[in-house]
Amino acid sequence: MPRLRPPAWVPGHQALWIVSRQLTRFISLPLPATLARRKRAAAAALQLRTLSPFAQTESFISLAGSRAQVWFWDAQVVATAAQALGLDPADLWCIPEGAMVAPPAVDGVRLLQVADGVEAQAWKGGVLTASQFWAALPQPFEWASFVRQLGPEGATLERERTPAARCEPRLALPRAANEAPRPARAAGSPQTERTAYVAGAAFFALWASWQAGAWIKTETESWRIAAELQRLDAQASPLLDARRAAMDDLRFIEQGLSIARYPEPRAVLATLMGALPSEGVSVSDLDLRDGTLRARLSAATPNPPISEMVDQLNRSGVLRNAKAATELGGRTVNVTADLNPERGA
Repeated sequence: MPRLRPPAWVPGHQALWIVSRQLTRFISLPLPATLARRKRAAAAALQLRTLSPFAQTESFISLAGSRAQVWFWDAQVVATAAQALGLDPADLWCIPEGAMVAPPAVDGVRLLQVADGVEAQAWKGGVLTASQFWAALPQPFEWASFVRQLGPEGATLERERTPAARCEPRLALPRAANEAPRPARAAGSPQTERTAYVAGAAFFALWASWQAGAWIKTETESWRIAAELQRLDAQASPLLDARRAAMDDLRFIEQGLSIARYPEPRAVLATLMGALPSEGVSVSDLDLRDGTLRARLSAATPNPPISEMVDQLNRSGVLRNAKAATELGGRTVNVTADLNPERGA
């Protein structure tokens, strides 16, 4: 782990710690190129929070065009390894092994020899779009599986045979800056920490007091509104009772008027029976409501003389718009007619 004087985008003098490809995972995320660079990095970090399976995740994010190249690993594993060597994890400048190799001169797919195995890389537009690690040279079916997931870019690649792994020289510094958002380091003594805790507690107490005051104000207003509603309900109760009684009377009157405006049912039934043929036709079903007569007649012989019956019903003065239709081979007659309102009703 050489001690380096890093470029401007590296914070301070730190020991370069290269995280092997075996310990890292890689994803390529599409991002809107119209977003500002810092917002793209924040969006990639936000997606990483949902994708990472580690309790503590450390990452390296490199932005290129409309994609983010993201390497991430278990921060606890690296911290444990550093502490075993007597190093403070906070003093390490952790870089993934994939960021320490130069990109190819031409886009395509390559198989690289890395520290703990081999890595397949797919490059498009100078951006690493896919990567997969194996501890040993992959079998042909493993290589074919990686090529298939590349889509059109892998259509022309050999799938029956695994290519030879190439050795590429490692760069002295990573080929890009890490644009992953970093939380501010705690700078200061225990006294500073105590001050921060006290300030946080004071803020929380102030916030809790404000919330309690707002809650008390809301509850008081709710009680006032409930009491006002009860008072208004008590004042309006006699009026509401009177309105309900008036509505009941109105419904009773309307029902009486609806009955009084039409002839009595006995007169309607007598008119229907008087219009039936003298023999062979009887009433099997009768319905009289809403000013309409509906009757079903049964005939002893098919197609009884119903035209004379309809004419007689329409001339009766009790019924109007009488109609009749036969069904079931002419032995059933359906009759409908409107009741004539009583004069003056």
